[in-house]
Amino acid sequence: MVRDIVATAREGSIMGIEILKDPDQWNRFVDESPYGEIFHRWDLCRIVEAHTGSRFLPYGITKGDQLIALLPLFTRKVRGVMMVSSPPQWAGIPHMGLVILGSFDTLKQDRKERYLEIIGTELARELDSLGSDYFSMVLPAGFKDVRFFQWLGFEAVPVYSYSIDLTPSLDEIFDSFKGQRKTRLRSTLRSGYSVRRGTGVSELYRMMKTTIEEQGRSLSIPGEEYLQALSRDVPAHVQVTSLLDGERVVAACMVTKYKDAKLWHWAGEHKGNVTDLLIWQIIQDAKEEGFRSLELVGANTRHLSLYKNQFNPSLITSFIISRKNWLARTAEAVYRMMRK
Repeated sequence: MVRDIVATAREGSIMGIEILKDPDQWNRFVDESPYGEIFHRWDLCRIVEAHTGSRFLPYGITKGDQLIALLPLFTRKVRGVMMVSSPPQWAGIPHMGLVILGSFDTLKQDRKERYLEIIGTELARELDSLGSDYFSMVLPAGFKDVRFFQWLGFEAVPVYSYSIDLTPSLDEIFDSFKGQRKTRLRSTLRSGYSVRRGTGVSELYRMMKTTIEEQGRSLSIPGEEYLQALSRDVPAHVQVTSLLDGERVVAACMVTKYKDAKLWHWAGEHKGNVTDLLIWQIIQDAKEEGFRSLELVGANTRHLSLYKNQFNPSLITSFIISRKNWLARTAEAVYRMMRK
């Protein structure tokens, strides 16, 4: 079946996949696509490359002379297993993967499917060329047609996140929160905490690391310098906000700002309801800056979802597509046994 799809996709058209070298062309395409996210931008991809020990491959897929999609892929060999991913699993990024042309949603269905067939075919061929043992790609939120990837032998699994609608008034947004959350937040608002913007990466990293280690897990980001580089090198799009009790940082978060706002990484000390107040502050900031939605990144862990859903968000669905050979599956099974 895979052979038939590949043959059909290539018949009667000139198509291909190539490494793009122009950051401006890349970023323009990301800007114009409804599926382009901050994590797709060239400068951020280069930071990810520098801090994850992986190699960034900025692929473009064409049909004739038209660029129809971008594929930011990252390669890394781990204990003999060639890993190709988007984003790298150790980068702590929620979405990346395919960016399809800006006019895609306005196309007729047969043409949409033709483009997806080309993209899936070229991706499969390039993974074979790279010698990929393990492949994983988290598609942008809202991109849901994964049939051609499945028909080409990829697995597709849904993943979830939350989004808060910022178009109502702040009073309406606040009133939509769960009653208990509103009561605690009102109490915290009277506690005299102050807000600081632009600094606090070290405190954020420390609190994140402490929280994760208390749960018996390891923090899945490269380290503090990675967060420092993001905040320092792309300050227009990646920003830190901290909550202070006097001079001491008691909660901090990293927010990305592009086509929407995303509350990406955050952590707070285990006292009071400081994370509630921090989230409320980010909601106010994002609305004041004109964003129409705020994503509370991640809704795949039950105990975290039970907290986040009290802010009355909507559920966002996206997909992870993957392909693993016997070597990758064996290595994955061994890794899971060692983790237990």
